[in-house]
Amino acid sequence: MPECKCGKIPANIKIIKIGASEVGIPDLQRIMRDVYFKKLSSESRLKEELLKLVAEKIFIPEERREMYASALFEEYSRFILKWEKGEKAKAEMQEKSQKVKRRGLFSLFRRKDKK
Repeated sequence: MPECKCGKIPANIKIIKIGASEVGIPDLQRIMRDVYFKKLSSESRLKEELLKLVAEKIFIPEERREMYASALFEEYSRFILKWEKGEKAKAEMQEKSQKVKRRGLFSLFRRKDKK
């Protein structure tokens, strides 16, 4: 497992459990984001695409491809839940800030002596 001189795993490497072992995959977040934006619908296509992109980064033994596919799909499912939760929170924050801005803008032009 690649480590920096400080003894920590670099931030761009995500460790996932595959079978009984742990495997470090570089740029896994970026890979999952890329697959998400491809809008693939079937589980088999998702697994295939995840395997293809991860295989560009690390070696995947032929006899363990199915294990990798299942583990990557589970990790992808967790990623989607976090991603969509984050996107929903961003949208809510933007909506709240728009309401505050509008309210503030009108109060600037309201006459102070009018009740």
